[in-house]
Amino acid sequence: MPARGQSLGNKMTLQLTAADDVVGMLIDDCDPHGPASRSIRPRGASPRSVESPLLAFRSLEQQRSVLRILFPTRAPFPGPRASVVQVANMAQAFAELGHDVRLVAPAPGPGSSDGTSGHAGNHFGFHPKFDVATLSRRIHRGQSYLHAVRIARMTSAFRADLVFSRNLRACLLPARRGVPTVLEAHTLGSLSGPQERWVLRHLEDTPGYRGIVAISQALADDLTSELSIDPARILVAHDAVRIAPANLPEPAASPLASKAHISVGYTGSMFPGRGVELLIELVARDPRVQLHLVGGPVGQANAWADQLTAPEEQERIIVHGPVSPARTRELQRGFDVLVAPFARRVSTDSGVDSSRWMSPMKVFEYMASGRPIVISDLPVLREVLRPNIDALMVPPEDLDALATAIGRLADDPTLAARLASSALSRVHDEFTWDLRARRILTRFIPEYPSAPVGAH
Repeated sequence: MPARGQSLGNKMTLQLTAADDVVGMLIDDCDPHGPASRSIRPRGASPRSVESPLLAFRSLEQQRSVLRILFPTRAPFPGPRASVVQVANMAQAFAELGHDVRLVAPAPGPGSSDGTSGHAGNHFGFHPKFDVATLSRRIHRGQSYLHAVRIARMTSAFRADLVFSRNLRACLLPARRGVPTVLEAHTLGSLSGPQERWVLRHLEDTPGYRGIVAISQALADDLTSELSIDPARILVAHDAVRIAPANLPEPAASPLASKAHISVGYTGSMFPGRGVELLIELVARDPRVQLHLVGGPVGQANAWADQLTAPEEQERIIVHGPVSPARTRELQRGFDVLVAPFARRVSTDSGVDSSRWMSPMKVFEYMASGRPIVISDLPVLREVLRPNIDALMVPPEDLDALATAIGRLADDPTLAARLASSALSRVHDEFTWDLRARRILTRFIPEYPSAPVGAH
């Protein structure tokens, strides 16, 4: 009688073998030319030694400068979540380079019947130059694999030259068929479960797999050490910002030392680990501080507002709640100081601790605002910010250090202006969505020349 461990191991092997057969059948089902037209790879042969008919077909068009980029996303579109804002900005960056981009959402976002809501431009602060397609009317449990099949079919119909996605399962079938595919990773946990590891292992063994974009060097290191991803297949590309149009007026100078109150702004989500409780304590510590909390979700914002019972708190702490990304950028430019007092543990909306790998969009928005920044000194944030050059960085969860840093800026406008100018210059030179899109395409799709800006 086999040992229990051996029995479980045999069961897992059978499950994985069966799953691999299912993937093959799905590919046959998705391929409009049928299974007979696909190149069949002998067992044990290198996947990159076999060129599919789709790859051969695309090779005839490699002189084109315009790519057709399919961009599957995991969240309804449009929407308020940071992941949706990030995806929208990346899709827009690809499109503004002159490429044809189709964003594929699982369902329409709030207030949109088809994912192409007319208010999306006002919401994001730009007029989308990419198309949007949705897979279902609403989100249901267990849809991910069905959606993966639909995305594979859409890849053929769209004749995609590139699939770029944060959705691991959406990447597998196009890559198995030879379509150049790039996965973007934001946390280790999203790739570490048994099913995710299986999909990732098979993705790496496909002819279309080009590599992974990691949002920080720390995440890239962990992808290599924990999941054995080839470091040569990883590109570190931090999140970024859309630089305000040149015709927008510059924010008015803020003579901090002459003001009775200092407007301190925090924007972003209010989940645990963002330091909101520390900021409320700061108001009690420094009578000059007027605190503005901008963000959500609604439940979190209301919970903080309900805690403000003292008249002085209600006067000096303004809870704006969730606003559009475009409005957030406007508000940031109006505050005297922008703060991001991250704790040692930072939770995402799904409860994952992202403090080791994160690349918060608000950091880049802060840098582009022309305002001085006070932020927690976490190792991952030093990949972007230089202490005492681009921002004042303070130990996390240290109220004294936070109050002292804000006081320094209030008492030294020259220091505040120098930090703000340095951060603005750095983000403009290194961390824009345009630059990020160019780096990704140059690294993973080198056979296609870059399209001129405005060619779309």
